[in-house]
Amino acid sequence: MSKRKPVFNVHCHLLNFRFVPDKMTKLLAHIPEDIADDDWFGVAAGFLFNVIPGPRYNRIRSFLKTYKKSIHKVAQDYVKKSMKNARIDICVPLMMDLEQASREPKDVNVPYYRGNGESQISLISEQVRRFPWRVFPFIMFDPRRQDADKICIDALRNKGFIGIKMYPALGYSPSCRVLKKTSPAAAVRLGNLYKYCGDNQVPITAHASVGGAYSTERDSNRELDVWPLTEVSNWIDPILEHNLKINFAHLGGNYMHDTDSKRVQSATWRRQILNLIARSRNEKGFGTVFSDISFHDMALGGDKRRYFRELITLMKNSDYSPGILFGTDSSMISHTWSESDYIKPFRKYLPPKMQTRIFCDNPTSFLFDNARIPDAYVKFLKSRLGDPLPEKDWIIKKNGKYYIVT
Repeated sequence: MSKRKPVFNVHCHLLNFRFVPDKMTKLLAHIPEDIADDDWFGVAAGFLFNVIPGPRYNRIRSFLKTYKKSIHKVAQDYVKKSMKNARIDICVPLMMDLEQASREPKDVNVPYYRGNGESQISLISEQVRRFPWRVFPFIMFDPRRQDADKICIDALRNKGFIGIKMYPALGYSPSCRVLKKTSPAAAVRLGNLYKYCGDNQVPITAHASVGGAYSTERDSNRELDVWPLTEVSNWIDPILEHNLKINFAHLGGNYMHDTDSKRVQSATWRRQILNLIARSRNEKGFGTVFSDISFHDMALGGDKRRYFRELITLMKNSDYSPGILFGTDSSMISHTWSESDYIKPFRKYLPPKMQTRIFCDNPTSFLFDNARIPDAYVKFLKSRLGDPLPEKDWIIKKNGKYYIVT
């Protein structure tokens, strides 16, 4: 089997309506509550057609149908169809623990965590077994959840997860010092998680844009309440203290297309993230900072030529080029674009060497230590599939260890 570098998508989601509280559906995808009810389906399709700019009606219906499927079917369609069509080899599904941000977590049909029995964590873990060397999931950490640190560390050690997802906009500060003022127990869990990630160089992806989900308690005053929690500067102390390896998702957001205050905030966070990427390459002991460019509708709109001129300028700068990662934010984008739609302009406008950087080299640096697959991931696969493990042309085995082709 000839070996080659893989193409990564470092930012995607495997979700369905059973994973999302009713109160959260409108925050995730601009759709009404109770959308999972069959009676709502036709109404919702028309609703989405009116409120989301540009998408085709058939794609909207496909988006809704995806969320009505089982997670096994969602994952199968994504890996075997969407990824295949887009020529993407490896995906990083980011879990979303939405129960802590909803006043009625009982609305979730499948609980995020359950000690024994079916849970969202166990279902995503199962996808690792079903698609070895293709699915490398991140478990979401919310410090407000009881034993969240222990749950996440166990998932990293025993369930096939390789990283942590954090989403402060759902209602908490990522600063231990700040969180301690309102919830000392949550701050302890946060500190424990940071220490584990720093000591073991576990990658963290943190939401960092003006859009996305937020606590149902804050939807009456979204920008005022949520942006301070998402503020990039909140992360400087944790990065310094724990030598974190962190990806600021979305590089601040759609700094060209957002309007008014959103555009200003997106551009501000973009500058701050780029400064941190450069700082982490030039200041010993500061950690390692990355940023993915998922859900950048600028890359597919009328400003795409300007967008790619600016991206190429970043990629020519050695302070920034090691930190830019490719991601799509599927299935959040699927009401408008397929994976193939999203990746196509990157292949068209970026020079081949820059494509290799953002599609493979940088993601490999973010996700793995010297391209080595974590022993815990390999152990998990062997416990489910036996030994020898299946082969892939982007995986090599040396001295009993497994590596990404570089």
